[in-house]
Amino acid sequence: MSKGLKILTVVIIVLCCAIGGIVWLFNGTITKTNLKYYEKYTLTNDIMPNLESLPEYEDIRFKYYHKNNFIFESDAYTLIVTYDEETYQEEKDKLDQKYYFQEEPLNDWTTVPKEPEFTLGTFYFRVLSEEAYRDEYHNNYPQKIYFIGTSDVTNEIAYIEFYDIDLDLINSLQEFLVRYCDWEVA
Repeated sequence: MSKGLKILTVVIIVLCCAIGGIVWLFNGTITKTNLKYYEKYTLTNDIMPNLESLPEYEDIRFKYYHKNNFIFESDAYTLIVTYDEETYQEEKDKLDQKYYFQEEPLNDWTTVPKEPEFTLGTFYFRVLSEEAYRDEYHNNYPQKIYFIGTSDVTNEIAYIEFYDIDLDLINSLQEFLVRYCDWEVA
């Protein structure tokens, strides 16, 4: 093998390693499950419940899921609260008084509207109204979307916020929750 070919091979290997390292550095996910992080987050969010406003619960789980695909980033916040049967029913009944839910199908630039209510595993999800909860920057579906899910089987209520300024469309809300919000189907 000639000296020039050896140098070219080394240069190609170094470039491949450098490009692979850059892709690895800018692609990935971050997951946080600390409730202190959630408490801090609710200081700037009026839609997700703060922990002090919740009645006595049996269990509570939080997950912050940050997905980074080179220059595209998304954030999902999920709070799942487990109640005893009586408290769960009381809290479930309050949801329609506390939140405005989307009644019309959701539309993005595709021709297929998405129904704002669906089931995934044991949870029945509803999307909050994009008109009622449009923020001061006019971020709305699909860039910013809120879900509330209830499970009569496990007596749980799930609150989910998703944000991605670059998102143009959602093909399936069920697939979206699993893929972009890291929802685990039970």
